[in-house]
Amino acid sequence: MKKSIMNNRTALCLMVMSLALQGCQTGKVTYVDPEGNEGITTIGTIDVHDWGAAAEQVIQSLLSSGTLTSNDSGKNIIMISHVRNSTSEHIDTDLLTKKIRVALNRSGKVLTTTAVGAGGPEDEASMAVRELRDSAEFDQSTTQSQGNLVAPRYSLSGKIIQLDTRAGRHKQSAFAFQMTLTDLKNGLAIWEDEVQIVKMGKKARVGW
Repeated sequence: MKKSIMNNRTALCLMVMSLALQGCQTGKVTYVDPEGNEGITTIGTIDVHDWGAAAEQVIQSLLSSGTLTSNDSGKNIIMISHVRNSTSEHIDTDLLTKKIRVALNRSGKVLTTTAVGAGGPEDEASMAVRELRDSAEFDQSTTQSQGNLVAPRYSLSGKIIQLDTRAGRHKQSAFAFQMTLTDLKNGLAIWEDEVQIVKMGKKARVGW
């Protein structure tokens, strides 16, 4: 009797271990071009394709507007302000602003500052290294002197809005990416645009 119970326990343990190993295994994994049309597309959320499409349209609109022309002091300096998320999803708006920043810097018309931001500097090192002045532990000839940081001339801010619509078994989600470039000298909005991403799908048997 005891031997039978032990055999049953052993079989049960082996079955549990087998299921656990199967759960750790995954099927075939495929790389997807983030700028292509492949990959998973969702209706009620912003996916990688949406970020790319929105950023590309914003960049082209801003650069083709003629707003960022060359000036006497050289490059136009832009700080990234708040991009508010007014959707139903918890999203990281850096997915949008980083793409925009990279493209603006590559354009040759703009430089973005990481030393200043609406919510604090993106990179705190610019100010941190200046705290080394007058420190006996550091060679003062290697520290940063006063008056070298460049203040931004413009600020890029925005807002992301979501509007869901349902009709029968169909659902539509519209995402509006509203962006504004403000001249910090006078506080005027010198460029604004709105990019819309609209997706529609049919309700499945269970959920969306």
